[in-house]
Amino acid sequence: MVPVLLMLFALLALVARDEARASWLQARYFTSQAAQLTSELGDGPSDRIRFPGDGPHDRRFGYSRMPAALQTAVEQGFRIVAQVRVSERFAALVDRGVSPIFGEKTQAGLRILDRRGAPLFTSRYPERVYSSFDSVPSVVWETLLFLENRALLDPRFPNRNPSVDWPRMAQAGAAFALSWLGNARSVPGASTLATQLEKLRHSTEGRTRSTREKLLQMEAAALRGYLSGENTEAARRQIVVDYVNSVPLAAIAGHGEVTGLSDGLWAWYGADPDEVNRLLTSDSAPVARRAIAYRQVLTLLLAHRRPSYLLLRANGREDLRKLTDQHLRRIAREGIISAELRDAALALDLTLRSRAPDVPRIAFIERKGADAVRAELLRVTGVGTLYDLDRVDLTARTTLDFRAQLQVTNLLARLTDPASGVLDRGDPTRVIYAVVVRERTQNGNVVRVQVDNFDSPFNVNEGSKLQFGSTAKLRTLISYLEIVEQLYLRNAGRPAVNLRAEPVGAGDWITAWTLAYLAANPGVSLDRILEAAMSHPYSASPSDSLTGGDSHMFRNIDSIDDHETLSVRDAFVRSVNLPFIRIMRDIVHYYVYRLPGSVYLLRGHPAEMTWDRDDRMADEESRELIEHFYQKYADADSAPVLEALRRGRSVTQLAWAYRSVKSEAGFAEFSDFLRSPVQTTALSDAHIAELYDGSDPLGFSLSDRGRLAGMHPLELWVAAYRYRHPSAQQQDVLDASASVRQEIYDDRSPHARPAAPDLRIGSIPETEAFREIHRAWARLGYPFESLMPSYATAIGSSADRPDDLSELVGILLSDGIHYPVQRVEELHYAAGTPYETVLRRSPPPGERVLSAEIAAVVRDAMVAGVTRGTARRAFGAVRAADGSPLLIGAKTGTGNNRFRVVGRNGIISEDRAIDRTASVVFFIGDRFYGTITAFVSGAAADRYAFTSSLPVQILKMLGPTLEALMTDLTSEPCGSVRPYGQTDRARPSRDTCRSPQ
Repeated sequence: MVPVLLMLFALLALVARDEARASWLQARYFTSQAAQLTSELGDGPSDRIRFPGDGPHDRRFGYSRMPAALQTAVEQGFRIVAQVRVSERFAALVDRGVSPIFGEKTQAGLRILDRRGAPLFTSRYPERVYSSFDSVPSVVWETLLFLENRALLDPRFPNRNPSVDWPRMAQAGAAFALSWLGNARSVPGASTLATQLEKLRHSTEGRTRSTREKLLQMEAAALRGYLSGENTEAARRQIVVDYVNSVPLAAIAGHGEVTGLSDGLWAWYGADPDEVNRLLTSDSAPVARRAIAYRQVLTLLLAHRRPSYLLLRANGREDLRKLTDQHLRRIAREGIISAELRDAALALDLTLRSRAPDVPRIAFIERKGADAVRAELLRVTGVGTLYDLDRVDLTARTTLDFRAQLQVTNLLARLTDPASGVLDRGDPTRVIYAVVVRERTQNGNVVRVQVDNFDSPFNVNEGSKLQFGSTAKLRTLISYLEIVEQLYLRNAGRPAVNLRAEPVGAGDWITAWTLAYLAANPGVSLDRILEAAMSHPYSASPSDSLTGGDSHMFRNIDSIDDHETLSVRDAFVRSVNLPFIRIMRDIVHYYVYRLPGSVYLLRGHPAEMTWDRDDRMADEESRELIEHFYQKYADADSAPVLEALRRGRSVTQLAWAYRSVKSEAGFAEFSDFLRSPVQTTALSDAHIAELYDGSDPLGFSLSDRGRLAGMHPLELWVAAYRYRHPSAQQQDVLDASASVRQEIYDDRSPHARPAAPDLRIGSIPETEAFREIHRAWARLGYPFESLMPSYATAIGSSADRPDDLSELVGILLSDGIHYPVQRVEELHYAAGTPYETVLRRSPPPGERVLSAEIAAVVRDAMVAGVTRGTARRAFGAVRAADGSPLLIGAKTGTGNNRFRVVGRNGIISEDRAIDRTASVVFFIGDRFYGTITAFVSGAAADRYAFTSSLPVQILKMLGPTLEALMTDLTSEPCGSVRPYGQTDRARPSRDTCRSPQ
């Protein structure tokens, strides 16, 4: 019996030994299991998909955070149109903790394609890789196998399991057992290259944290090795390639994370990987050069064990040098390298770099469109930085047109050539140009061209704040027409006698005119009264002050206009300043008379009011103000009351408001408040101290404090009261305010101040009026947080941005409906993986922000600006296929922005240029629109004299490019591009792209 058992035991031992070496049974089992790990791309969202854990590889390529990224994209208006479905076995395996099994990518990254599929931007990580096993020099892979997994490529066993080296595991197990018995020798590792690869790629931080995790790595490595069948020879060779391309080599300044041998050679030694490979495969190359190449490779293959220590620290580098010398001798004894090469390598003392080599600089000018897309992708994907975004396995298809982008970029480059002749004077190389062209399509408004020649990451179209001059008249005109429309909708149909009896404030000429027109023209349509408003006359005379009593005077661009009276339409078409200053004055007065308590605030001014100004009326008006301001702060506890003070105030006004509300605050609290993260102005300690000392409210009346804080005194009082009594009810506040309201009344009573009205108090409601105007402008895309409270806002003093001017014209073209602008049409994540997902932009819903009637009137005025106004050079710039000129509307603007100091005697003590700008905002037909901008900043602007005729000329030069773009896009259904003569006054149904939503 015993001999039989011994024979059986011996037989089992032989079978086990043979299985350990040849893996016949393992091959059958794992191949059958791997065959069940399938995935297939299907339409719509998947009902069975699994994403990986937080391993370095999965995190780097964006796989780990794909669930969050997809959710972010869906919230941004995308929908999943295709996604992988994995098999049940695949899902169960991942749920058990095994990393997803498939043929993994070694290299991936962000690709951005234009609308046709032409590449705009490509990022690959790692940047340099071995493409195949044959591309890896034999001395490199033989060295790697000697260090890590000597039996991996043993040709005697074609079915060998790459995940386990049984003899090595047995040796490690024995050493581990001896360590328990007191043996001090270190325990050797038993991991194969395949399991190490699983750890480096898929374990958190690339580390094995438990025995269970090691077993899961081995299982994953085995399944991955048998994906292509029982024969693993090709899979094992691929493991070598994947390992040398994936080995982690710390991070280096000027580049970041270094992964893979090829990138490591470049980053840490400044070596050319192709040259290193050539030297290591050439027996004829000088031994000294081959020694350098080999020592560099060996050093990096050893460094991956503790890369941060061995590559970055001084003592680590010394340890790495010694370790390299030891292995050079061992490797030579194994016959992998010759003694001659060993000796030459031992004689070398190579120095690791502390910073990656400089790379050829790519001009930012050449990729402004792609960079704008990358910035949008940060928002769409939820990725935090461009560094991380560029490594995500993602292909984004954009709306940009590469050919048009390239042609516009080349044109802007030619304009900076002195030989271009586009400037009368000044250095053309210092002029910054920016062009944006958009199109209305069935899937929303899209960007086709976005270019500027500012050679930096800064995007002029999206990030600038420039005073464009007369383009602000476009926004001012819309505000004027909106007021007329509001008055029409509120009063149309009322009896004429009631309209004539309606009280109208002094200076509220828009209300006075509208009511008079409605009284004289019963049943008039909105279209008709808007046309009449465009014909309303305004003086262009500079003879009188237009700023409520101060000495600020305005002038026209051309003095020939000074003695004219122009219709609103002609003033817009010819871009005459003074009529628009007066229009802005009337807009301000309209809003001032609609502020709570406005009648009493303006007491002493000429008025057409007939009611009695007695104490009872004053009390009622002050109570109305208290109720208004109470509601403003009703939902605020102490902290939000203070935060609410920030809105629309200069830092000096904010200092007065804060110290009036919280008079007991010390300097530290005051400083913390002004340095809050939401405060955009950077303040020095000295400036804050000056503000603190200069805003002490002691000795100042409530009226004076309100003026200094830019607030109505009663609002300041209510804010302070609510701060101290957050639970106070409205009646409590009214009761407590009785004496305060009397104080304000006494301060402003005409009996107390019988002379001229207090112009300081008059500026407060005017500032409030500009806040109302700002709300109207912001609804139409105005980008900044406030307007300068000056009539000069009508001619550009509050600045604008090229992209947002384009946005406004897009609203006009869409009959007053705002559609979000898109640059990205499709996101294709992780192609060829079991995480593959395709998302496309859903057609965005529109929001009506302007009436179709006003949009039509303004479009007609812009067309007139081309046919007979300041943009007439653009006539015929773009033509239809039959040669007829296409319909173009435009508004031009020129800004000569200066800093001036004027003394009391009117003498200018300082005058210097800030910048010079010129722009045109335009539309072509009913689909294409955009802006063209030129500017020079700084004192050098004095050396230039260009006007808005420059961007209009550029529009003409872009004619052939725009014609080709339009011809390319004619197959996309979205209305027509109309020739002149087919103006077709727009109505809501005119929009052939989409219906208003």
